[in-house]
Amino acid sequence: LCGASGVASEEIGAVVITGNTVMLSLLTEQSVEPFSHAPFDVGRLFGETMTAEELELSALRPSASVYLPSCISAFVGADISCAILATELCGSESAMLVDIGTNGEMALWHQGRLTVCSTAAGPAFEGVDITMGMRGSIGAIDRVRVENGQFKAHVIGEGAPVGICGSGLVDAVACMLDEDIVDISGYLEDDEFIIDSPVYLTPKDIRMFQLAKGAICAGLVTLIESEGMQATDISTFYIAGGFGNYLNRRSAARIGLLPVDLAEASVVVGNAALSGASMLLLDPKMRERVASLAREALVYDLSTSRIFSDKYISCMMLEEI
Repeated sequence: LCGASGVASEEIGAVVITGNTVMLSLLTEQSVEPFSHAPFDVGRLFGETMTAEELELSALRPSASVYLPSCISAFVGADISCAILATELCGSESAMLVDIGTNGEMALWHQGRLTVCSTAAGPAFEGVDITMGMRGSIGAIDRVRVENGQFKAHVIGEGAPVGICGSGLVDAVACMLDEDIVDISGYLEDDEFIIDSPVYLTPKDIRMFQLAKGAICAGLVTLIESEGMQATDISTFYIAGGFGNYLNRRSAARIGLLPVDLAEASVVVGNAALSGASMLLLDPKMRERVASLAREALVYDLSTSRIFSDKYISCMMLEEI
């Protein structure tokens, strides 16, 4: 980055590094053993400044300050704190934020209160555990549509397809549902369905997808209902993260990844964690704002929520919610 900017890395005096709580724990060489079991008491939630020397960032001068923003909990990290800052979530009347990945991290602002939660969606949206799944790189199918009864896929790089990434998976399942290739229970009669040769999906892939999308949707619905609200009460629904950049919101609503009312209120904000980190770098006064948000946020535990366990089963269905 410094090379591309024509700046010697030794000239850098200040750095902000954000990420989830596990990432920052690994960066600072903290034990990640507490993340493996309840009560997930990680002890260190950051919001602190270290030096490049302490973190062994040898490309920088030893005295360069490195700020690690505040995490909210073990599974709601500084990336979400930064995203909340960047979107000005807490300046709205009632708004919601989601970052969809292996963990679905969510934040809801309503009547002056910030409530957050995290649900373990699994890595299907990142192409893992999908037979021909891959990350969103060259050769990945990232969009799918049906034209005159024929599946048409867009491939990153415009070449031949070699796999399918998360956004393509959402589109493909929505199209399969529209064409009665799968039903709302996720049943796929054949052993495989070809999206664009040689890329195909299997019944197991559909099941893995349902587990992931069910967890995200159930988390969103549970968080909203825990505040005595309905999806129609959310004025703005922010979708953060790389996956959200390419997500077809019509497809997401069609298969029940997002409730219809949230999809209609959605705003894609891209890498909001990076935007928030930039704000913290350029204006250190913002750091107390993030620390205050992290301290005051109420963490809603989905693992003990009866609402979530009930919603999870119904949210696995491939239908609009």
